[in-house]
Amino acid sequence: MIWLHAPHLPVVAGKAHNIQLPMDGTTTTMTVFREKGIGQKLTTGEALMQTKASLAGKAKKSANFHMCLAEINQLVDSKPGGASREVG
Repeated sequence: MIWLHAPHLPVVAGKAHNIQLPMDGTTTTMTVFREKGIGQKLTTGEALMQTKASLAGKAKKSANFHMCLAEINQLVDSKPGGASREVG
């Protein structure tokens, strides 16, 4: 329920409809990261790596998702130049 109020008008209540729009790579990546980090109480590194793993299939099909995962690689890898390496 949303309550709208302006000082000179009466209070109006209305129901906001849940509009589902497709999420782009950035929005999906951040949503999954938050769900894993906050929802599953993981460390930042664990949440980033699990986000990367869960979106790998989409990254193979979409340039937008591919670029998001490339950015995660840069965040995870702290070496100058950002050369990726497996962590295990």
